Amino acid sequence: MSPAAGSPLTPAPDATIAPVDVAVGNGSLTLIPDARLLANPAAFPIVIDPPVSTPSSACTSVIKGMPNEQNWKFSGSQGMGKCPTDYSAKSCDGIDTRRLMYTIPLTAYRTNMTILEATFSARVAFIYSAQPTPEPVRLYRVGPKDFGVTSASSWSNTDTLWDAHLATVDKAISPTACSSPANLHFESAATGTLAKTVQSAVKSGWSKITFGLRAADESRFAEWKRLCGNAYLAVTYNRPPATLTAAKLSSDPGGLCSTAASGARVSRLPKLYAQPSDPDHSPAEAEPVKVEYKISWTDTAGAAQTYAAVTGMLSPGATFQHQVVDRKGRVIPENAVVSWMARVSDGVVWSPWSPACRFVIDKNVPGAPLVHSLDFPRERSGAGIGTPGEFTFIPNDEDGFDDAVTKYTYDFDSDNQPPAHLTPARPGESVTVRWTPHLRGGHKLIVTSYDGANNASEETTYFFHAVAGAPATGQWNLDDGPQAQAARDAAGNHPARIGPKVKRGTPGNGTAADHVMDLDGTTGSYLETDTSVLDTDEGFSVSAWVKPDITSRDMTALAQSGTGEPGFRLGYQAAKKTWEFSVPTTDIQAMNETTLTATTARTCPDGTRAPVCSGQWRHLTGVYDPGAIKPLKLYVDGQLAAEADRPAPWQAHGTFQMGRERARTGYRAHWNGQLADVRAYNRATTANEITTMVATKVDRLGYWDLDAASGKTLAEASGGPALTMAGGATHYAETMTDVESGNTLMLKAAADGTLTPGGRLILKSNGYAATTTAPLPGTGSFSVTARVRLSSRTATTTQTLLALPGTTTNRFAVRFTASTNGLPGHWELVVPKEAGSEKPAAVARAYADGLPDEGIGQFITVTYDALTQRLSLYVDAVAAEPNPGDPTPVSGHVDGVLMTWPATTGLQVGRARTGSGTFGDYLAGEVDDIRVYHGVLDRPTITQLTDNYTKPAL
Repeated sequence: MSPAAGSPLTPAPDATIAPVDVAVGNGSLTLIPDARLLANPAAFPIVIDPPVSTPSSACTSVIKGMPNEQNWKFSGSQGMGKCPTDYSAKSCDGIDTRRLMYTIPLTAYRTNMTILEATFSARVAFIYSAQPTPEPVRLYRVGPKDFGVTSASSWSNTDTLWDAHLATVDKAISPTACSSPANLHFESAATGTLAKTVQSAVKSGWSKITFGLRAADESRFAEWKRLCGNAYLAVTYNRPPATLTAAKLSSDPGGLCSTAASGARVSRLPKLYAQPSDPDHSPAEAEPVKVEYKISWTDTAGAAQTYAAVTGMLSPGATFQHQVVDRKGRVIPENAVVSWMARVSDGVVWSPWSPACRFVIDKNVPGAPLVHSLDFPRERSGAGIGTPGEFTFIPNDEDGFDDAVTKYTYDFDSDNQPPAHLTPARPGESVTVRWTPHLRGGHKLIVTSYDGANNASEETTYFFHAVAGAPATGQWNLDDGPQAQAARDAAGNHPARIGPKVKRGTPGNGTAADHVMDLDGTTGSYLETDTSVLDTDEGFSVSAWVKPDITSRDMTALAQSGTGEPGFRLGYQAAKKTWEFSVPTTDIQAMNETTLTATTARTCPDGTRAPVCSGQWRHLTGVYDPGAIKPLKLYVDGQLAAEADRPAPWQAHGTFQMGRERARTGYRAHWNGQLADVRAYNRATTANEITTMVATKVDRLGYWDLDAASGKTLAEASGGPALTMAGGATHYAETMTDVESGNTLMLKAAADGTLTPGGRLILKSNGYAATTTAPLPGTGSFSVTARVRLSSRTATTTQTLLALPGTTTNRFAVRFTASTNGLPGHWELVVPKEAGSEKPAAVARAYADGLPDEGIGQFITVTYDALTQRLSLYVDAVAAEPNPGDPTPVSGHVDGVLMTWPATTGLQVGRARTGSGTFGDYLAGEVDDIRVYHGVLDRPTITQLTDNYTKPAL
């Protein structure tokens, strides 16, 4: 569905929200929507990045001494309070008193939202006193519904509109720049006046609201301040859970919700099921909800009967169920139409009731078939995504009917496709089907049996849950150093011997901060494991980044050897000039094979168009999913290129090959070009996982060399968001004397190798530096690095080097702790305890032998791999290890981290979020060479960055 030409497309009030990943590289920006959202046809149209914002749309300063003057949309800052003539009689001439007003648009808010918190924030640029002292500032609502300041607003026509005092802040405020984070916050919980005012305006459908700032005592110079024009309103809100539709309701027996007046006919009282959703969160972040069921019928005496039942609080992906029962004195009679509906609560507000579903007890209906699965037990967590499971359908022999079952129909997840059919070998026998879940969470299977006369049974509804997929069996990043004899397997299972003609450490498919292996196409260009890696007769997936240097002959990127033929090959086919995923029918030479090819033409570096271009990187994935209708699949750059059936699965017992394949006649099809990031799974990888693999290329998003400062600003090398110093932060410009005496953190070399002075950030007295916006997207892989030297070996407080804050805590924070209980201090990587939440943090500790070196300090690296969901910490290129003296040691990485909630504040250097709206854990020391990357830095790059020579190209 497309919007009308020229009209904006905006999300519906109850629209589901899901994070969008971002991949940046090769001059392009790729947006990666949530796969679960895209898989739901009812989700369309989909709006990416809807225009929701709450900064002020207009501001003005009004002047008591010049009541008819206007100062609309002033730039920079303007005064508030009694103009201090003792400070500047000339600039205050005729002014008397100033007030500030800000109009905030409310069009992004919906009338069904419940405001949980509201904060009005501004930036105080100057104060009257030489040192910050507590002086009150008052916040007002100005004017009635939809009042907004304009170019005509003045003291004379707004003075009488300041009749709703909302809040007062009376604390010492250190001035800041208008481009820095706000330093004045009027915070309000749901019961506070500010939040209640915003709630009332939203409920009443206001399009905008105007706030005013003024001094508490407009006769005192001491309360004068200058404030910036970029104030904003931050709101934490909650929407009612989405109304349950008939498609989200079912019963067992009975199947999908029947809204027909006659209802579904069932032989016994059913169990009711609901699948709720939370519109304020993606499935990975969803908060617990509960479901209320209401069941109604008319008894044999003609009296209306009803009862209600409420479930406990569970995550939306769980099974919400209620077994309908006869109540004392209120028996549900046979042949009576029973109506039931459901609604959802998130603990704050209830959704509207669902449509009414109906059933009728009819004991003359054949009983529902039985469903059994060892892989995915009923109403329990089973195998992981990408793993096929067997489901067996069994006739109901206890229903009192003699007719044997001759057919079954089944439907997984009500996918809007006609139900599939299975016929037993003989009437009355069971059947088994294989199916692969591709999404984590709850799934639903509906099965119906039929007799020889095609009479349908009751429907069986079978709920089950899929967990996260099994990790890679082998993962070779191929970033190993020049002296490596084997390619390291990140999964720890299968190191791969490196052939003599393989060149290590070649710059790769991301920035210079990326390394790959270069194969020259001769017989010595290969990598090989010692043992078999994949079970090729079961589900498997293989993937790699590939760049061919030639297209004149067949070349194999990945294969696993069999006896006569490889179990599979993934690579390039010269005859058709296409990418190829090929699986032989048997392990016998010259027999048939199933070959999938990618024929979509792409633009090559020379301007021509072809499916495969020499000298161009592509990501290839081959999948065998035995639970799919077409189990063989080929993906190119994350897009499905071809799929086909596989006639006869078989196991290739040989070794795993990179850069060649083995046939009965020997090795062949040697790769001429480059390979990187090879992964092998003993399961099918999902489309969403493959998309994530494609998005893991390394690309630098920010680099602050800190060599120079402009006032309080530290520029980013490519013109990106600058770091702004605040508090006790200063910049130190080095001299040649510093270089010659070794008083540097980083050594800066000119083109001829001559050392030149640089600079660094000095942090003390609660000083810090921060960007105004987060340099990282809300999701996806990333890496962050910095060099740091603490001021003292006897630090007594926790000190944060880097943090990326949310509202109440940090997406991550890297900090150094003081010596406690006789243990040496250590670096810690701190992340939220629960995926996708801002709840109390979990800690990954890295053991450091004493405090950091006072010479060149230490180089700290944080990496996050979105595919493996691992957040890791490196200290001087060494992966963090547990502290052997810690009574509760934890590893230097955190697994299972879903980075799906956005950072709401810029990158912080020298402090971290320690509570709602507050910062702390300030660092005292020196910082240099701060870098942010999209993607995961490899070990050689981290090692290369660790030495103290600047590397602007990395």
